Amino acid sequence: MRRGLSIFLAVSFGLSALLDIALYSRYPTMGQLEAQLYTMLWGLARMYTPTLGAVISLLLTGESVWPSIMGYLNLGRRSLKYFLLSPLLIYLALGLFFLLALPLNLADLDGLLDLMVASSGGLINRESARTLLLISMASSYPIALTLNSLFALGEEIGWRGYLFSLLGWEFNARNVLLVGLIWGLWHSTAIALLGHNYPVLRARGIPLFVLFCTVLSATMLKLTRETGSVLPATSIHGCLNAIWGITVYSGKLKGAENEIYGGMGLLGILSLAAIFIPLLKIGRGSDGLPSHPRGHETADLGEMPASGENEVRGSI
Repeated sequence: MRRGLSIFLAVSFGLSALLDIALYSRYPTMGQLEAQLYTMLWGLARMYTPTLGAVISLLLTGESVWPSIMGYLNLGRRSLKYFLLSPLLIYLALGLFFLLALPLNLADLDGLLDLMVASSGGLINRESARTLLLISMASSYPIALTLNSLFALGEEIGWRGYLFSLLGWEFNARNVLLVGLIWGLWHSTAIALLGHNYPVLRARGIPLFVLFCTVLSATMLKLTRETGSVLPATSIHGCLNAIWGITVYSGKLKGAENEIYGGMGLLGILSLAAIFIPLLKIGRGSDGLPSHPRGHETADLGEMPASGENEVRGSI
């Protein structure tokens, strides 16, 4: 449904860009604590712009909002089981990252411990820092399933819920590329203006993040299709936000090189691509959704006018 897709993208991209511009314009006048508070509120509001885009699109196209949202969640034993287990895939990717990064001299865990000691102002030593790091990694699992999933759900209802349903709810290369591209480009203004994930590269980091999102979308869409629910993708998203920062702070390279080759760059992308392999044996359960859930018509992107594509790309 071209109209629904156009409305969804316009609202999601437009509101997120306005939030980015608002935070960017206010940053120079804020103190550290104020900046942290506003950044947290900005993150929560921004992550729910895809949900708002889906709700407005559903309303304007005459579809029922609540039944559609509940259809994307599809609460059931299978979806809840995968919601609880899916963060393990991110831990697996993290382990693979360090398995590759340490011998390649792209990561330095001792340097990370030194950074933690320095950041504490000398209140902790290296042994305490190591213990805190282990506690942090363990506690990130329940955080991923609770607070972080609450944040991430705002995006997942939009990307893996409404958008995926418009694309026919089919797991294939075309849909993985489209969802990954749209998801990645949605971050463009945050990356360019605020240095989100790429504080040195900024706008030059956008292609890397599009690739990052596309690779991650393969795993998330596979689980969404097989369980008929966005919940597994939500906990993956929440876990990624909880633990993946360690790949950045432990980087042996600095500046742009770390962003290109490290956790948010090529090695991180490779590690996240590898976690798709265990999912190849997962078969769709009986409570998965049909190809066209809730009666959505699929969007025929081949018939979309060129201006629609330019509007999406124009938010970079």
